[in-house]
Amino acid sequence: MRKEIMLTMICGIVATAAGAQTETSDSIRAQQLDEVVIEASNQRINAEVSTYIPMVRQKNAAQNAVSLLSQMSIPQISVDPVSQTIQTAHGQDVSVFIDFIPATSEDLKGMRTQDVKKVEYYTHPADARFQGAKYVINFVMQKYEWGGYTKLNANKWFGVNRTEGSVYSKIAYKKMTFDLFADEIYLTNRHTGQNSVENFRFADLYGMGPKDVSRVSEMRLGRYRNNSNDISFRALYDTENIQISNRIAYSLTNVPRNDVGNTLTYSDALFPSTESFTKTSSKDWALKYSGEYFFMLSKQTGLNVDAGYTYGHNDLNSDYTAHDDLSIINNAKEDIHELSVYLHLNWNPGKANRFVTNFGVQHDWNIINYYGNSPSKQKYDVGIYFLGQNYQHIFNEKWNVGAGLAWIWETNRISGVNADNNFPQTNINATWSPNDKHQLYLTANYGSMFPGSSQKSPNMLQQDELMWYRGTPELNDYKYTNALLSYTWLPDNRWQLSADAYLGMIKDRCVTLYSPTGPDGTMLLWGTKRSGC
Repeated sequence: MRKEIMLTMICGIVATAAGAQTETSDSIRAQQLDEVVIEASNQRINAEVSTYIPMVRQKNAAQNAVSLLSQMSIPQISVDPVSQTIQTAHGQDVSVFIDFIPATSEDLKGMRTQDVKKVEYYTHPADARFQGAKYVINFVMQKYEWGGYTKLNANKWFGVNRTEGSVYSKIAYKKMTFDLFADEIYLTNRHTGQNSVENFRFADLYGMGPKDVSRVSEMRLGRYRNNSNDISFRALYDTENIQISNRIAYSLTNVPRNDVGNTLTYSDALFPSTESFTKTSSKDWALKYSGEYFFMLSKQTGLNVDAGYTYGHNDLNSDYTAHDDLSIINNAKEDIHELSVYLHLNWNPGKANRFVTNFGVQHDWNIINYYGNSPSKQKYDVGIYFLGQNYQHIFNEKWNVGAGLAWIWETNRISGVNADNNFPQTNINATWSPNDKHQLYLTANYGSMFPGSSQKSPNMLQQDELMWYRGTPELNDYKYTNALLSYTWLPDNRWQLSADAYLGMIKDRCVTLYSPTGPDGTMLLWGTKRSGC
């Protein structure tokens, strides 16, 4: 920047001197030039991408990537530094990348924020490396020929007695980068639990006929303890035309104690006042592999392959006691297998036209063994397959219009209950940016969402003396339609403005129903669908 300004000033002086020599040869006129102050813009916007350059004080004040985004206050996104979540201003999830490579939570925690050159925000990017994501934050980092750093982090919270420590090490040598992450979190809390008031209407409770019962639960003690550990290792090969990332990770969460004691009172003399105690413990661990592969096949074509496999095991023990003679034991052991492969192919035949083809397979196998009062064995075999095509048309950096259509096939095998389905997902979008300070964005979506496996569990478990719960194996997918209009204004480096208008509708959405159809006329909580919005 200094060379360009100096060169411009020299050319101006030479041109003035030459002009003076042409007009007169016997006199020289002196003119005092006013001081010129040039302020660089730290933020600019066009129809394809919004670019933000963090200031030095922001980078020095930030502990990690999420903290830096919070410091920068990018108007199109909402950052929660407590939960470490990043969403759009209208509540949609944002995919985060570092130099076009998907970022994990470990990457974000271990980031050296002083190395961030700029932050880019994309809507509907047509780059295969972004894996078909609609909303993307991409950190562009300073590249090093060789070197590295180790980052240590320790935090202590009082009140809930939480201690957290982590170490992140990164080393780069030419085209290879290696990083290692490990952390330990210890948490104890004596303020768990909550008070509640439940009102029930039974048709025939315990053969006593119709009854209206009010159950009041007031917390009297709570004890919670959590230990969790994460460790991961990644090797990255990065060139202009090829990116290969392989990561292995192990996570362990141990909750040896999650105990809650309550005082119970009822409006009906059938149930005398008493005390209840819930003792819960769990242990979950998982081993995961993830690979990201990008190949620039030609100047117009790029291919991204995203593959992953996870094996995990969960143990849960729960014991609820009340009324001296009631003991409800719900123990479970779960094995988890998750396999996924996604392909994203982009073709850019020219500056204006961009095509992205997406194909994906995801398969989950879960086996859950229930022990205690309601023993059973549940098997979940869920497969999801999709094929989609997106098109974006960009011209003059002012207009970006596009549309996408995908078809999704779903197979469910849940303990002998089969449910297959297929449905479309559609999207249209348009962005208009008349200059580098204003942007108007419009999008509309139609598609289906499917409930999780837990909502489809056929097993019926007892919660307390009045309540049972179960899932609905035949639960179908539900349709959604939404539209968003968003405006962003960047007047200068100090001010940012974003305004959104959002409309969303859901048809046949899943709701929780209570019906007095449990054993002995008790209440059964279960999930179903309800037509309407």
